[in-house]
Amino acid sequence: MKQISKHYSPDEMGGNGTNEEHSQLNEPVADYEIMNIGALMPEVGGTLDADMTAQPDNSSDPDEFGLEAITAMTDQEVGETATVGSIDNVGLPINPPQAVSSPGSAGKQSNGKTALITGASSGIGRELANVFAGEGYNLILVSRSEDSLQQIAQDYEEQFGVQATVISRDLADQSAPEEIFAETQSQGLQVDVLVNNAGMGEYGLFATESNLEKELDLIQINSVSLVHLTKLYLKDMIARNEGKILLLGSVASVIPHPMMAIYGATKAFNYSFGEALRNELKDTNITVTVLMPPPTDTDFFNKAGASHTVAQELAHSMTPAEVAKAGYDALIAGKDKIAPGFSAKLQVASGFILPDAVNAQNIRNLMKDYNEVKQEKKKTLTVAVAVGAVLLGGWWILTRSQNTGTNGAVAAYNKVR
Repeated sequence: MKQISKHYSPDEMGGNGTNEEHSQLNEPVADYEIMNIGALMPEVGGTLDADMTAQPDNSSDPDEFGLEAITAMTDQEVGETATVGSIDNVGLPINPPQAVSSPGSAGKQSNGKTALITGASSGIGRELANVFAGEGYNLILVSRSEDSLQQIAQDYEEQFGVQATVISRDLADQSAPEEIFAETQSQGLQVDVLVNNAGMGEYGLFATESNLEKELDLIQINSVSLVHLTKLYLKDMIARNEGKILLLGSVASVIPHPMMAIYGATKAFNYSFGEALRNELKDTNITVTVLMPPPTDTDFFNKAGASHTVAQELAHSMTPAEVAKAGYDALIAGKDKIAPGFSAKLQVASGFILPDAVNAQNIRNLMKDYNEVKQEKKKTLTVAVAVGAVLLGGWWILTRSQNTGTNGAVAAYNKVR
């Protein structure tokens, strides 16, 4: 296990949430995804293929989300719907580390390829690292949480016989991407797969509640560092005409996101960037895949200050392990995007089909306080029961009155006779 120099920004506050994100105390947290509506379409996955030298499928799957309305859209239309809005090459690529086997790896060994994963200490990032290690990839693990990364790296080396390198950096620091790239170059580490997983969120009304400093960090972590790292490592991939890039988007990439407006905007940027970059690389053996998960059961909501929301309650139905496996399969298969699970596909489909105003209001409802919504439902149920009782009582009285009137009339007629 290699350890690379530790470096924190002046406002370092400690650990990592689920990806490389900042909490209320500027602490990294997990990436977060919105809504959970129900099943509609079959899971879209990919065929596992560890050999990335094969010619990739750079075309979009026309039935990606399972709706005819989406298949009718062109790639350009999809990109437009999702959109919210040179560094010199350092040198020739260096040969990747040879496959190694550790005494505790029970015969397992590296496949000789290396994946760099940001936000790797927990949540979706940790699960992605688990999958890549299990498939024999050497790892470069990037996060602020050095202590936890060291233990994770040691576990991977012992269990899978792969080489795991730890780089402790705060991606809110503008210099972090250059420092990460310089470290890997100096260590002779060739990055075959770049996984831009790090992200964070900030909950609240943009005008009056959310914190501007955290939102600026959010933009830096979610999108700016993603672009910067992609720019640096893609040049070497181009020189080799081989490589894969995974970008962490969200169902929020195609749906406006009230109460987390900046988060949603960064995810829309990532999606549009990924689709555009994929088109530019269509004549190469390099693929770009955007992972678009729904609300996921990580610590994201807590770190973002949204642990009390309806969306957080819905997140329990999707595990980070499921998201990671779907993302890996789609990446290896060369797909352009993947929305793991039925609910995510439904939400992405609604993002393309329904008006933005409708989608925005649906999200706004999911960002409400869960306990308040429960109380509102109880009140609504109480009112409904009361109204039902009144209507039932009125019907009963009316029925009695009609019966009494009829009987009285018959009695009077019989008396006259």
